[in-house]
Amino acid sequence: MTANAQRIAIAKLLGLRPQVSGYMCSLTVGSTPTVLLDCPDYPKCRNAMSKALRTLDDEEWPEYMLKLCDIAGTLDDAGKWATARALLAATPAQQAEAFLKVKGKWADDEP
Repeated sequence: MTANAQRIAIAKLLGLRPQVSGYMCSLTVGSTPTVLLDCPDYPKCRNAMSKALRTLDDEEWPEYMLKLCDIAGTLDDAGKWATARALLAATPAQQAEAFLKVKGKWADDEP
């Protein structure tokens, strides 16, 4: 998936409505009129991904951690420190990929 496709998919999962470009999002809160705001750049921003990760439930967290270790390339390294390092040092792009895979929204790029 392109970074912009990831950005749009995560925004939709979090209840935002990305505009066509994916750079602006609209949000309606209760009866409050729609507000236009910058769509967070999830694959590049740790703070944005932190907010997205807070939406994972208790059943999704173990799957997320396994996918993140797989993406970071440490699943074959059985050491607990390698696993901890992968989870702590993961880039926002790696976090976004694992998050979207857990949510079933990851789309592999076309060949």
